[in-house]
Amino acid sequence: MMALVKFIAATKSQTSGGLWGTLRYCCREEKTAYEGRHLVTGVNCVAETAYQEFMNTKRLHNKNDGRMFYHMIQSFKPEENLTPQTAHEIA
Repeated sequence: MMALVKFIAATKSQTSGGLWGTLRYCCREEKTAYEGRHLVTGVNCVAETAYQEFMNTKRLHNKNDGRMFYHMIQSFKPEENLTPQTAHEIA
């Protein structure tokens, strides 16, 4: 099994609005629904409040400009026959 991980160079959207839009895009129902589950989780954050948690942490550390976030994509070859749930667990 070999995943491809791609970093998206989103230089123009490095704003709080760009972060909000990217989170909304990544969490869209048609991208994350699988067998009645919504495959959206976080590490040390809750999906529903991730944006506010990001922004609170940035304010706490006076990081209100510059790089706001990293956007990455993980994909697998079709012949690997992974379910979306398994790919989510690997991520």
